[in-house]
Amino acid sequence: MTPTDYLQLDHQLIKRMVTVIKAISQRLDNQEHPPAEALLQVVSFIREFADHSHHGKEEEILFPALEAAGIPRVGGPVGVMLMEHEQGRLAAQAMAQAAQQYANPGDGQAGREFSAAAKAYCGVLEGHIFKEDNILYAIADKALTAEQQGDLLTRMKTLDSERLSQPYSHYEMMVDELEKTCCS
Repeated sequence: MTPTDYLQLDHQLIKRMVTVIKAISQRLDNQEHPPAEALLQVVSFIREFADHSHHGKEEEILFPALEAAGIPRVGGPVGVMLMEHEQGRLAAQAMAQAAQQYANPGDGQAGREFSAAAKAYCGVLEGHIFKEDNILYAIADKALTAEQQGDLLTRMKTLDSERLSQPYSHYEMMVDELEKTCCS
């Protein structure tokens, strides 16, 4: 397994969560009332898994290795990915605020705010993941030696063990449950 294979496993789970987020957003747009806990779990997944762990592996391990291999940050693909990480974080922050408000009964605006932020988040993430899976990771596979890739993979697994408060299976089960609750 290469570091990019490892990151693509994350992408598969994140894409499933994007589908859940879209379903929740659609329900909110239809004036339905998904459980507040579902919105809070989405935010938890984004913060813990997608940002803290997955983006951490990219920003702290993969991207610096690519820069060291001559792939530019400024004006290059790494810079674009970092900018998109920040866009996603801004949308996720708006989702978090709206989810907290939604959890307080009587705030009808919170659902609309969550939906708007969720649509922005999904828009950023879908294009972002496509670019990473189809462009950036191919560049990484060519630019990094087998020895470098082995070292990066070890470091990524270590980062996960240090950063994730739960095992990977916990996040898979979270997505499974949210799919059952929100996508049927």
